[in-house]
Parts: sequence; structure tokens; C-alpha cells
Amino acid sequence: MNEDLIVAIAKWDINSGMTARIEDWCSREGIALAGNVSFDPIVTKAQIAGAGVTEYSSGRTSMEIQKLWRYIARKMELENIT
Repeated sequence: MNEDLIVAIAKWDINSGMTARIEDWCSREGIALAGNVSFDPIVTKAQIAGAGVTEYSSGRTSMEIQKLWRYIARKMELENIT
């Protein structure tokens, strides 16, 4: 397992074939796949508002991002930061 790398797939739901290729590559290379973030126009709205997605919305995408952060924090042993 390559513990120096962690992958998250953004907009995974737009191109399932590419998502599968990335997941397969991660598996072959021993790279952790932290999770996926769906395409969501709320991301652009948050950017325009000058806010982070998790500050701007409590919807699905915000929850996916929070889940990714918790995974990364655990991998980096930063549990107290979440």
C-alpha cells in the first residue's frame, strides 16, 4: 500500500468509465481511494459566494466532502482537527 498518496474522485458521477479506470488504477498501485464527490452546481455557487462548500450548504456534496476530510484526517492521525 502506498501510504503517501490518497485519491478522491471529483465529479465521479459524470463519467462512470473514467471513474472505474481511476478506481482500478488506485487498486493496482496500492493507493487509498478516500471517496468520491458528486457533480453539484452548489460548488460553483459556493465559489461565487466566496465560501467553502461545507460552509455554504449542508447537502449531499457537503456531506461527501466532510466524509473525505474525516478519512484523510484519520489517515494522517489528525482526528482532533475534525
